[in-house]
Amino acid sequence: MPSAAPVPRSPSVLLLGSAAGLLTTPGCPACRYTSESSETYLTWFALEGHSDPDVLQVLRKSRGMCARHTRRLLAQPGADARLTAVYKYVVAAAVADLGPQRAGCPACAQEAAAADRVLDILLEEFTSATKTEYKLHGGLCLPHLRRAARRTRHHEVRWLLRFMIARLSAPEPDLDLMAGWPDGDADTRARMRAALPPSYPATAPDTCSVCWSSADFERMHLNAVSSGRSAAAPDLLCGPHLRDAADAFGLLAQQAEGQAIRLARALDGQPRLLGIAPGWLSAAARRALADPDCPVCRGSGQAAADELGRVRAWLRRAARPPATVPLCARHATWLHGIDAQAGRLAAGALGDHAARLATELDTAFRMRTWAHRNDSRGPEMNAWRRAAVFLDGSVLGGCLAD
Repeated sequence: MPSAAPVPRSPSVLLLGSAAGLLTTPGCPACRYTSESSETYLTWFALEGHSDPDVLQVLRKSRGMCARHTRRLLAQPGADARLTAVYKYVVAAAVADLGPQRAGCPACAQEAAAADRVLDILLEEFTSATKTEYKLHGGLCLPHLRRAARRTRHHEVRWLLRFMIARLSAPEPDLDLMAGWPDGDADTRARMRAALPPSYPATAPDTCSVCWSSADFERMHLNAVSSGRSAAAPDLLCGPHLRDAADAFGLLAQQAEGQAIRLARALDGQPRLLGIAPGWLSAAARRALADPDCPVCRGSGQAAADELGRVRAWLRRAARPPATVPLCARHATWLHGIDAQAGRLAAGALGDHAARLATELDTAFRMRTWAHRNDSRGPEMNAWRRAAVFLDGSVLGGCLAD
């Protein structure tokens, strides 16, 4: 019996092929276009893409989708049956080859292509009338402005930067303007941070200590910023972490001021001559328009690297190959990249884990057939969620798969 799946919405902004059509509603047109494109892609994946051989091959190479998109797949209607079948193929491939990941998240690639498509539509028709509608409806958010500035002509960059600086200088900064929208993952991230164990659950077989360490740093840093306990003024945050900490008193105004100063540097770094080739930016402007060096991303990445170093040292000291290792497949790949010997030891333990998961996934797949509809069911029916965490522990933010 087919599983329930999301129903595509209509009418579609994806049918709009002109700047005039895109600039008719308040809010970033690139966010709106990219969001619907992403939703359409994931809906297609649920309806038919999950059984497409080419899609499955990409997922084997990418070892599943990224954590953000995997969470969206887990929340779709009918995800249990669908992902049980998908992960039968992906889990085995993840451990069979711990070399460098050979493909990126297909959903991220689709979103990037959609963003570039809508930005090209807007910038190719950047006339006086377009600018009027652009100003009327608010224009691009800050993340998409940065992306647009790397794709357009010099004089258009200057106009876009001036307008964004003016918007950032408003008395009440707009979170959607600075972080992009919609962020349907924000509530999920908050729930995961609240559910994260206060210490690493070393006795749990399906957890990654590296993912837990990274999530623990992120939780502590965001809590400090949000509660005002952070002694120093925070550096500029990335969009998701700005949204995570947006309740902090005065944070949005502080971040908006910092972003405006950064964009002013990019404006000052642009020569005033016209006729520069499309896509050209001075070195100063490129630095100012780069994504901010988010302290939460940087710190959580360092916490992950430190914990991976401890796991590596533990494996190198082991007298015999361990039965289990506290790593997900993603971090086992990291380990293999810096220490092939430790990576082989981790691969052996993860291979045994993957074999058990594969058995459970096969059993769960069989249980969903008509012939076995009355059979008693056990923990194997949850193997699809544990498989997602086995591939990447950050899917559940370092928490256990329930």
